[in-house]
Amino acid sequence: MNKGTMIAIGVLVVLAGFCFLWMFQMFKGFEVAMDESRSNAKTFGEETVALLTLNWDFEDIKLRSAQSLVDSDQDGTLSAQLRAYGEKLGQLKSSIGQVTDLAVDNNGESQVLRATFVAEVDFENGSATVKLELARLPRNSWQLVGIEVLPDEGTVN
Repeated sequence: MNKGTMIAIGVLVVLAGFCFLWMFQMFKGFEVAMDESRSNAKTFGEETVALLTLNWDFEDIKLRSAQSLVDSDQDGTLSAQLRAYGEKLGQLKSSIGQVTDLAVDNNGESQVLRATFVAEVDFENGSATVKLELARLPRNSWQLVGIEVLPDEGTVN
């Protein structure tokens, strides 16, 4: 091997090393951003469950909701369902929740970060799982796009 070939190989090894370091840093930056997003989604979910179960009134969480969710309640169906859960379950006693899914959705014109927040909640008349579907556009805050309340078996009717 001549001197020129050895220098070329050395330069390629150094460049490969820099590329590896750059990719590692990019991955770590993405990982940190996703951890921060997960934490923010968890906080948003916890706050939303607390607001939702305070009076079981959709108006209490309307400002946190995406327009599509607000529009879906034009006939009052969601509001009526929430009031019925409030009558059945009663007041919030405790709640433990976590973000179970966090993903980037590339549908449409911009990326949307989606998360699912699931809380196991104890109420005065029983317990339920509250599942919130969340979404966040770039440079925006989290928004509620879906609500599901699943009373546990044995909860007072």
